Amino acid sequence: MERRGNIFFIQSPLQLLIAQLIINQEKLVDNIMIYGYIHANTHSLDAYEVMRIPEMWQECIFIEKIAEWGLGSFRSLHDDLRIFRKNYKKISDAIQKHNVTTLYLGDLGNNTYHMIDYLFANKGLDICFFEEGNGHYLLPIKFSVTNYSWKMKLAKMLYGIFYYKPFYNIDGRYFLDDRTIEHLTITRRYSVIPYFKESFDVLIKPNFEIKSKTLENYIRKELGCENNSGSVLLLTTVWDNTFGENTIELYYAVIEDYIKSLSKDTVIYIKPHPRETEDTKKTIEQIVKTNDMRYKYLGVEFNVPIEYYLQDDFFAEVCVFFSSVAFYNGYLYKRKKIVYLIDKYYQLCKSNKIGNLDLIDKCIKSRQLLQNLTN
Repeated sequence: MERRGNIFFIQSPLQLLIAQLIINQEKLVDNIMIYGYIHANTHSLDAYEVMRIPEMWQECIFIEKIAEWGLGSFRSLHDDLRIFRKNYKKISDAIQKHNVTTLYLGDLGNNTYHMIDYLFANKGLDICFFEEGNGHYLLPIKFSVTNYSWKMKLAKMLYGIFYYKPFYNIDGRYFLDDRTIEHLTITRRYSVIPYFKESFDVLIKPNFEIKSKTLENYIRKELGCENNSGSVLLLTTVWDNTFGENTIELYYAVIEDYIKSLSKDTVIYIKPHPRETEDTKKTIEQIVKTNDMRYKYLGVEFNVPIEYYLQDDFFAEVCVFFSSVAFYNGYLYKRKKIVYLIDKYYQLCKSNKIGNLDLIDKCIKSRQLLQNLTN
């Protein structure tokens, strides 16, 4: 029988975790990992090295701006077109070399993956989308491009006509028309939460015995040998004043209140956000020390989403400010008690009449919406 290859596009550690669950569940062979990172998240590259199960992958190919190269931003025309040509060639070469018949794209709402869908579905490839976080479930009804300026629209139309159409058979109007999910060619959609009910939907069955030897050793090293019953996991957030100037002290205050509520024999496992600053790390560590609590940091050497692998029988509860980890409660791991700090933070901001209350309220409502999806 002719072997058929699969390409998975990976832009985050969570996507790699999900991709390997799919490979195991569907018993896929001849898999190619096309990977990169988004924004400044270069730490993802180290996480991939720890998490990747070598026997699952025939080849791993890095591409630049993995989630952006198909956007057609035209802010830097020469660079945009160079990256488009380079990435398109890498993908096309991998498809030919490995006789690829199926592409797995890890972000249903991403314009670049819409472009890949457009390009390669027309060449007869199957297109599958897979779980990549709570954004998988909170898709807009319409992917709008109407907010472009007239200059941007004109540039997109001209380069569509004179470059993308003749060389890649992409209609210039592609960059200008609003799109809905019905415009995408979806062979299968893989999800962790049993929410979607279309004929092409497939439920992912978590199995966290599926991990690399490197990751197993790393987890063992992270946890140590002490008795961890009754421990808690504290997931911090990246702070950039998005929620309002001069509110970080309130963020620290809700963390301290939570720590003071714990018994003294509790071990606190702190998992910093990948982009958290050294200043906030030091302040949170000092809060824990001041309250005379035992603690340990996780994910310092490699920022692997280790929290997804540990929660089955490890932590008594999980404390988050606002995190997608809580969204998977009862699905990627056994149901746990989740403590949300953002609620108390909102009340403090409101009573002190500071902070971006509309944004904080929006975050709380979106969390409640996601909780409704999983109930």
